[in-house]
Amino acid sequence: MKWFDGKRRESGECLLAAGILAAAFAWFHFSSVWASSDTLYFLNELSRVSVSELLWSRFENVTSRVVLEAILFFFLKHSPVWFYVCNTAVVILTVFMLGFYGREMGKRCFRMEEAPPFFWLLTVFLFFCYPFGDMTVAGVPGSFINYVWSGTFGMAALLPLCLLLMNRGEGVYSKKLWLLSALCVIPAANMEQPAALLFFFLPAGAVYLFRKGVKSRGILVLWGLTICSMAFLLSQGNAVRVEMSAQAYWPEFTELNLMQKLWNGVASTMNYLLCIPNMIFLSFAVLLALLALSSPQKSVLWRLSGLIPLFWEGVILAAKAAGKLLGRDLLRWFNGVEDLSLGTELSPLGAGLPLFLQALVLGSAVLFLWQYLDTVFWKISIIGLLGIGFASRVLMGFSPTLFESHMRTFYYMYLTILAAELCLAAGLGKCSAKYYRFYWVFIALLGNANFVRVVLKIAG
Repeated sequence: MKWFDGKRRESGECLLAAGILAAAFAWFHFSSVWASSDTLYFLNELSRVSVSELLWSRFENVTSRVVLEAILFFFLKHSPVWFYVCNTAVVILTVFMLGFYGREMGKRCFRMEEAPPFFWLLTVFLFFCYPFGDMTVAGVPGSFINYVWSGTFGMAALLPLCLLLMNRGEGVYSKKLWLLSALCVIPAANMEQPAALLFFFLPAGAVYLFRKGVKSRGILVLWGLTICSMAFLLSQGNAVRVEMSAQAYWPEFTELNLMQKLWNGVASTMNYLLCIPNMIFLSFAVLLALLALSSPQKSVLWRLSGLIPLFWEGVILAAKAAGKLLGRDLLRWFNGVEDLSLGTELSPLGAGLPLFLQALVLGSAVLFLWQYLDTVFWKISIIGLLGIGFASRVLMGFSPTLFESHMRTFYYMYLTILAAELCLAAGLGKCSAKYYRFYWVFIALLGNANFVRVVLKIAG
């Protein structure tokens, strides 16, 4: 009876979470403009030519993302309501898969039978911390399909690997599950960043399973599909796109060597993550601080490393608030990268000191997690998850649209941060119920306030 009551409460919480997401994104969709930016361009093109003609033209001259663009053009040929309904369903699926992965990691990492109370609602409120205004810059339909939907397909493609890692082998032998996963790889790997994530996640999981004596040809097949899709991405359309984008946005790009492109990716990722007020990083910093305060570990250096990210984020928020009061841009003192597309100027201190401080903040978070997590496996898993997410944004350094694609290219990195945060939140719930309640209330207030602010700003 206790088990039945627990399942019934969890089902009720899941329904409430889905209802909140449905209501929130109904508001978001009807507050945003349908025919804007890239969407308006595609609508005009589709009024002149057929979908197949436009897809072929785009493949020859602009992009190799024909799978995702085919999905986009399908919705543009129909009423916006169809997209709104399907997009809301995808968002709900995204949040529940994110919660599922975070919960299962947390239960195994901290040896728990159940996740902390109201975990699904916590997942919803954390997802609300994402700056969804970034998904309106290039048009809502295209941005969501290219980024959110491809990320959701990617998470679905990883489901068999996740079940194998959870020792749920009986669920993996379903041919339907493997077929679904293979079908999800195709649109997920049709976008460069999730393709890179799958390229690393699938073989890493396969190697770990092999060392445990579990052989899975299915994982290798999925990896093969990912490689084929990545090879397709490097063909025709994207090759033309890189050349045209370099001429339009960054003429010096073709003169940069490999290390310079890598450095541009690293520096811009650190700078945007840490020097633009960011509710996801703030939530993560608060969690690290609470873990440091609630742990029985008494080392001053250890606790300090857990508090530094929150201190940094507090300074950034204070600088922004003070700048508004004084009518000056105080955040520019922290900028290690100049980006005229976002209006960010290089710090008067130069690039070296700001970037060193940013690296110090990220290094302190990594040091804290290495000391906090018990086993080497989970140290490598959680830090590796965050590292691969970080690398997915660094990948943009090899694109001439590094500064033109704006903040939406951080979406996949944010997903990995949220997954790691949910895992660590389970640990906080086990360690201290008091601190977990404080964290839950804080995230509920922060996430809802951020989402409301974003929608009101979109609505004008």
